[in-house]
Amino acid sequence: MHYTPCHETIYKAREAANHPDGYTTEELARFADAMRSANLSLWNSVSAISLAMIESKDNIDIWNEGTLYGIGEGLAVFSDLAMGISFTLDSLTNEMTRRRGGAK
Repeated sequence: MHYTPCHETIYKAREAANHPDGYTTEELARFADAMRSANLSLWNSVSAISLAMIESKDNIDIWNEGTLYGIGEGLAVFSDLAMGISFTLDSLTNEMTRRRGGAK
């Protein structure tokens, strides 16, 4: 189950990054735009969670070991996703640059 179209788009973009010859430059550009947007959303989520942690530091009842572990685990997942999306975005961008006659 997923809650946004991001799930399907990430896998399609990764496929395009792995096999760019099957896609037009315009399609690659659309995937790159989607990856930029997804990455921004993930890092915004990490920032929001971090800010909530900072703002609620005085409520010591909320910050038990289980809560901190769960939040840390969630932030690690967000970070891993963002890095994977960044890798896909870099691959797409490199292919578009190559097609436009830029660095190879």
